[in-house]
Amino acid sequence: MLQFTKPENLSHKDLVRRASSLVTNSANTYLSQTTLALLDSISGYNMAIDRLVSLHKHYVDSINRISSVDEDAIWQLILRRRQEVIDRRKDYKRFESCWMKAIDLSKLATEAAFNAGNSHLLEQAFNNFF
Repeated sequence: MLQFTKPENLSHKDLVRRASSLVTNSANTYLSQTTLALLDSISGYNMAIDRLVSLHKHYVDSINRISSVDEDAIWQLILRRRQEVIDRRKDYKRFESCWMKAIDLSKLATEAAFNAGNSHLLEQAFNNFF
């Protein structure tokens, strides 16, 4: 069973250690969630590219057999697929930026924890980075 100590019974050093531990845990949670978001956005971006490439191949394979109306419809679809690729790339870049900031935040939190005397958190942070 966990024992909770009232903050007024803790030393300043203990309070700083506790706070640095919370910051480190929060930063590592943020890092793991941004990593998942980044991986998901990369997957969506890759799928959008695959759909666009597949559509282009289909268009090239059937160029001599389609009517001008069908060709216009395919080009409208190609334009929509291109826009989807552009949108997915923007998402990917946005999450990549969040992820890079999360790495920096985790490094700073780990440094703060170390300076506060929570050296055991270094191993946890090291495992997150490698």
